[in-house]
Amino acid sequence: MFEMFNSILSRLKHIWDSMNMNQKVISGGILVALVITFAYLFTLRTTLIDYSPLYSGLDAKSASEIVSRLEQQKIPYKLSPDGTTIEVPRDKATSLQINLAADGLPSTGIVGFELLDTTQFGISERLQEVNIQRALQGELSKALMSFDPVEWSNVNLSIPEPALFTEMEQPTTAAVILKFKGSRGLSQKQIEGLTNFISSAVPGLDPRNVAIVDTKGNTLTPTYQDEGALLSSTQWDVKMQIDHYLANEVKRMLDGAFGPGKSLVTVNTQLDWDRIERSTTSYDNLASAMVSEERETETEPTPDGIGEYERSSVNYETGQIVENFVKNPGDISRLSVSVFIDKHDSTWTDAEGDTQSTKVSWSEAKLASIVSIVEKSVGFDSQRGDTVEVVESEFGAVMPAGVGAGGIAMGATIIESVRAIVMGLAIIAAIGVFFLIMRSITQSLDPSKMAIKAEKELKKTAILTEEEEEGGESEREIMVRKITKASVGDPEIAAKTLKAFFKMD
Repeated sequence: MFEMFNSILSRLKHIWDSMNMNQKVISGGILVALVITFAYLFTLRTTLIDYSPLYSGLDAKSASEIVSRLEQQKIPYKLSPDGTTIEVPRDKATSLQINLAADGLPSTGIVGFELLDTTQFGISERLQEVNIQRALQGELSKALMSFDPVEWSNVNLSIPEPALFTEMEQPTTAAVILKFKGSRGLSQKQIEGLTNFISSAVPGLDPRNVAIVDTKGNTLTPTYQDEGALLSSTQWDVKMQIDHYLANEVKRMLDGAFGPGKSLVTVNTQLDWDRIERSTTSYDNLASAMVSEERETETEPTPDGIGEYERSSVNYETGQIVENFVKNPGDISRLSVSVFIDKHDSTWTDAEGDTQSTKVSWSEAKLASIVSIVEKSVGFDSQRGDTVEVVESEFGAVMPAGVGAGGIAMGATIIESVRAIVMGLAIIAAIGVFFLIMRSITQSLDPSKMAIKAEKELKKTAILTEEEEEGGESEREIMVRKITKASVGDPEIAAKTLKAFFKMD
């Protein structure tokens, strides 16, 4: 094997020495281009692999064991700079987790209820409670890491012992540390959801006693002590949602009428958070109804005989109207809308036949129609004191004729497609050049062609020897000396040349 390698190397060296300077430069450039191309393809292959986290929050021992197992199986992986997270190709993540779990990996790190799998005889009740607390902390940490933005989490619970009197009991508290992936984070609604999740998983834990911070020390949980501030924050969120909704409605209408990017809309709402309950009773004397009537007849003697008397009593109910009025908080008390509209493009053809464009102001009728569109979009009410202001402005350069709103995106797509095609053609050309070089090498090593080349060299040297007859050597001696000198670097070429020489005799 070693002799074969030396033979091939000597042949390649002979071919390299037989090239002139231009051929050497071109061949060297092609070889360098091939090396760069294959290196780029290998790098591109590694970057195109879609990685997903296999485990997070590992300690050094667990990470070392898992990395060793992955290297044994020749599976590509990525290790985070802090060594706590291992990523593998997405299509292999699930199967690797199953296989590693079957082998008991990771053996350390975050543990949950598996801490209670082994029964320890003689363990004290207090130590058993501590193990249960540790297991609950581990399960909560693993559950929080299942959220997509969370890379790592740590939960610490403080569960006090039951007190004899209720007044002496200490509340259960929880402290949570979260590490996010990259620059990602959680919204306030998501933080409230995590808080409720943790408080629901721990008996007796009030959401007010859950503190969540990130690895930078920022407090994420809202402050529950100030009920007024919490209510104000909620009211502000509602206002922002209404402003955003109304602005989007106006923007949607204007984009449909004038095209995207032609308008800017801001909406400012004033909300009435007062709750009013009112009961009103009114009477109508003209509208009355008889409720009851009583008649009573009495007889008593008189000088003329027995007399009868009749008494009657009628009860009337005066008409009344009872109204109960309840105004819920959050109604819009005033609305202000501001709209910036871009001037429209006007094109014409100059004397030279070129198309020219400029920005032209809208007419008064057009601005009035824009105001009408905005008022109908937001539910304008003049009695509330609502205001709508539309101002035209020149946003930027005139868009060239024939270029639509998606022209920039289309141009970027075309550029990327051209780059991909050029890269593909370059790779194909490099591969073609590589095969051409290999073909020329194999042809140069063909014994039949080497013999033909040797015969040509012999004929050439025969002509030269005719001019050297005055040197005292015979033609045969001169020929043998030339062949020996020309083939000293390759014994195989020398043997074939001499064989062809003797055949010529």
